[in-house]
Amino acid sequence: MAAAKRRVREREEMRRRILTAASNLIEEEGYDKLTIRKVADRIEYSPMALYNHFADKDAILQALAEEAFGRFLASFPRRSTGSPLNVLRRYMLNYVQFAIDQPEQYRIIFMTPRGGKRSDQANDKQTTEHVPEGGSRIAFAKLVEGVAACGGEYEAFRDTFQVALFLWTCMHGTASLLITLTQFPFGNARAYAESTIGRLLSGLVASSSSAVTLPTDGRLSRRTPAKRHRKLSVREAST
Repeated sequence: MAAAKRRVREREEMRRRILTAASNLIEEEGYDKLTIRKVADRIEYSPMALYNHFADKDAILQALAEEAFGRFLASFPRRSTGSPLNVLRRYMLNYVQFAIDQPEQYRIIFMTPRGGKRSDQANDKQTTEHVPEGGSRIAFAKLVEGVAACGGEYEAFRDTFQVALFLWTCMHGTASLLITLTQFPFGNARAYAESTIGRLLSGLVASSSSAVTLPTDGRLSRRTPAKRHRKLSVREAST
C-alpha cells in the first residue's frame, strides 16, 4: 500500500515538473516554440519518459489551459453578492476578460475541435453533459446556474438551458472576435465587452415586459406577459 501511494505521488510530482517546465518555456519563447524535447531537456529527462505522462505537446497545452481556467473559475465566491442579473453580468464579463487576458489558453479550451464529427440533429434532451468534460463544461454549467437564478424575476430567462446556450454563443462570439480580429477597431476591449453583454441582458429583460416574444423558429408572436418589469437600460446592465 505504501509503495502504491509513493508511485502515485511520484507520478503527480513528475506531471507537475513537466507542466512547470512547459509553462516556463512558453513564457520565455511562446506557444509555437514549445516541443516535447525542449520540455524533456529542461527537466533533464528523455522525451520518451514524458510520453508516459502526456500523449503529445497538445495534451500538455490542454492541461496548462485547464489549470489556468480552473483558477479563473475558483476566483468566484461560492455565494455572490448582488442581484442575480448583476451576478450573471459579472460572470459573463469576466469570462470574456479571461479570453482577453489569456488568449492562447482560451483558444485551447474553447476553440479546439473535440468530440468527432459535428451532428446537425437537434436533441430535445440537451444537458451540460453534451459539453466536453473539463473547463468548458464547468463554465457552461455555471452560466446555466446564473440564468436559472434570473428566471425567478424575469420570464425571458425561464427557458434556462436555451437561454444559457444563447448567451454562451454570444459570449464566445465576443471573446473569439476580440482575440482573433486584433486589427479591427473595436476600441477598448473591456468597454466593448461591457456594451455587448449589457445589450444582451437588457434585451432579455425588456422582452420579459413586452407583449412580443421570439420563438425558436424566429417568428414574432404575441403573448400576454405574466408580469411586467421596468426595462433595464444598457447602462444599468453594464454596471
